[in-house]
Amino acid sequence: MTDLVLGIDGGGTKTELALADREGRLVLHRVGPGIGPIETSDWPRRLAHLMQEAKAFSPRVAYASFGMPSYGEIPAVAAQQREVAADFALHPHCVLNDVHTAYEGAFVGRPGVLLLAGTGSMVWACNAAGRHIRVGGWGHGYGDEGSAFWIGQQAVAMLSHCLDGRAQDMDFAAAMVEHLCLPEDGCAEALADWYHNGSDPRVKVAALAEVVDRFANAGNATAKAILAQASAHLAMHVRAAWNRLPSLPMGVWSCVGSVMQSRILAAHLARLLETMPVDPALPPIGGALWRAATNAGWAVDAAWVDRLRSELFPQS
Repeated sequence: MTDLVLGIDGGGTKTELALADREGRLVLHRVGPGIGPIETSDWPRRLAHLMQEAKAFSPRVAYASFGMPSYGEIPAVAAQQREVAADFALHPHCVLNDVHTAYEGAFVGRPGVLLLAGTGSMVWACNAAGRHIRVGGWGHGYGDEGSAFWIGQQAVAMLSHCLDGRAQDMDFAAAMVEHLCLPEDGCAEALADWYHNGSDPRVKVAALAEVVDRFANAGNATAKAILAQASAHLAMHVRAAWNRLPSLPMGVWSCVGSVMQSRILAAHLARLLETMPVDPALPPIGGALWRAATNAGWAVDAAWVDRLRSELFPQS
């Protein structure tokens, strides 16, 4: 009897796996490391390890939905992700961009705009006619503005400016040097070594966004300016979606991701967009489960969503 659905919400920093039944109750919920194909070449092994426990439930799975980072952005990567998903899921399944999955969770079939600002940044939107668009998500090389990586990159750049005299916020510089455990002598060389030591700096640079937020809450002007610039970039993402799909309900947007935990940035963003975000109906992993259940043909009603939300948000 196929009485379960499987959801995967992959990201650059972490990956969630969950199984839910026809009543919207969680049967399994696990968290593992990120499976971003840009950040790590061994992401299939990481996914395989996370999937190991779920294999025992495979005969009961009616449908699986894989939310994969960077899916649909680079053809060769997307082809590999589809191949890996097909190897793991011996049952009907779909592969979606992870931001698409987050959108499904936020709006569960309704039109709106979902802003994801985590390691990277992207908007996913869909109107009542079912037309989907995305804004941003171009990657850290020439995109991801307003993301945790972008914020961290600005912080590292500002530190370098202070070290060579192009900027004068020595309090910010001192706080960054202390956080990164850089030596007083040879600080510039140590910073370069910290940044370039490893194949991809995205995860460790993105982790600095939380540090910038902490500095901003302590009153540092440079940190507050970085968060203000980030919010302006994110607001442009949302407004671009509204402009491209005029049939979208204006002012209806939601948001997920680590960056949105910053009260300073969130307040800036709400002012720029002149409206508060709506709470997501479900988190991204819930979106993967909702999509799987919908594609399986289950009667996914409000009660199912409410029960799953209570399982995923037990303190709400």
